[in-house]
Amino acid sequence: MIVNVIGLAGEAFNAGYIAGSTGNAGLMAFTRALGSTSLDDGVRVVGINPGLVETGRMVTLMEQRAEAEFGDKSRWRDLTTNLPAGRAAKPEEVANLVTFLASERAAYTTGVIYSIDGGVAASAAARGPGVDAAGGGVVDVDRRAGEGVGAGATPGHNAQG
Repeated sequence: MIVNVIGLAGEAFNAGYIAGSTGNAGLMAFTRALGSTSLDDGVRVVGINPGLVETGRMVTLMEQRAEAEFGDKSRWRDLTTNLPAGRAAKPEEVANLVTFLASERAAYTTGVIYSIDGGVAASAAARGPGVDAAGGGVVDVDRRAGEGVGAGATPGHNAQG
């Protein structure tokens, strides 16, 4: 079982994060291609594209931005109100999906990518090409950090079981 935790930038391209978008899109293609034949060898391959995840790193970046924009780092949650549910994903929400996909309950699942972003990628796709999936300002924080929309995930990190 291979679960690739990739990142949303491969699904919602971002010119400010072109290397990450390209890398993530490549990992998505790899996951689908390998997963399309991997059952022949008894292996399942799936991918997860997390959106913005509330990790310590993300909070630190948001606090810095809130300090710059509002003069008050404690207002960092104000910067996530444009996201679905008005917040970033919790790490446990991503971990729960990894756990499910790696379990026997998902034994017939392979060669697919799941987005866990509250519908951000779907709404970006509905708006058309070239639209930031993170909904504007949130992705700016991630660009400064050198990573894409999935600020809580390390693009290309594998959870193998």
